[in-house]
Amino acid sequence: MYMIILGLTAVFSTVLWYKNLEKDDLLFKNLALISWAATLMFIVDKAYALMVEGEEFISTSPESVALGLLLLFIVLTIWVASIMWKDPKKALRAK
Repeated sequence: MYMIILGLTAVFSTVLWYKNLEKDDLLFKNLALISWAATLMFIVDKAYALMVEGEEFISTSPESVALGLLLLFIVLTIWVASIMWKDPKKALRAK
């Protein structure tokens, strides 16, 4: 289930990035990159677990949903930290 949550986040952030391509003040490109990287990483991990250990590819257990929400929180936290670090509107650094 966490791959679905991360995948939806990746698709949604990519749409936001393309919609705001000229003026990307909120750095949606970073959110899209982080989301797609995490999604691809977990797809490879689950494919390996499916081939070697015979695990199911998509788990709908409560633990998997909780992991998906935790990963979404981590992705969004990294994205917000990148916005604060870049400070595109110069709101944090006084002139």
